[in-house]
Formats: sequence, C-alpha cells, structure tokens
Amino acid sequence: MTVNKNKKILIVEDEPFLVEMYKTRFEQDGYGVYVALNGTPVMDIMKKNKPDLVLLDIVMPEKNGYEVLKDLKGKRSDYCIYIILIWIRKVKLLILTD
Repeated sequence: MTVNKNKKILIVEDEPFLVEMYKTRFEQDGYGVYVALNGTPVMDIMKKNKPDLVLLDIVMPEKNGYEVLKDLKGKRSDYCIYIILIWIRKVKLLILTD
C-alpha cells in the first residue's frame, strides 16, 4: 500500500455504487477522499479542502460536469489541480429470440 497522506481526491459522481468503489480504493491507497453527489457543492469543497485531483462525472443532476469545469476555469488561479472527466453510459442488452 502506498501512503499518500497529503494527497486529496474529490470524487464528483451521482452514482452511489461508483462513489463507493472509487472512495474505497483511494482510501486503501492512503488518499484523503471527499465526495460530492452533484456539481453544486464542488466550489465550496475546493475552497475548503484544495484537492490535488478531481474525478468529475459529466452527466449529473442539478449541475453537470461541464458547468463545474466552467466554474473551475473561472477560478483557475486559485487551484492547481488535475481533473479527470468520467462519463459512463448505461449499456443496454438486447436479446433477440425466435
């Protein structure tokens, strides 16, 4: 296990299963993890916790990932971070039978 005590990650994702998966893995590797279930609280979390990395979902309720990126771009001088955009589309399985 790598110890990353000083490194912080913000997960911005509205799907609870994915949040828990990412959060568990990052915490196991010693990262500090913050979570936002939509884009609305991101700027407050950024200001208070100054994460080093943001995992940002694009499709979310209330405030989507593109709107969050626009907000972050406007505050570019306040933060020096990496942002990874996530967009997981639902896969539908169609089974055709005779």
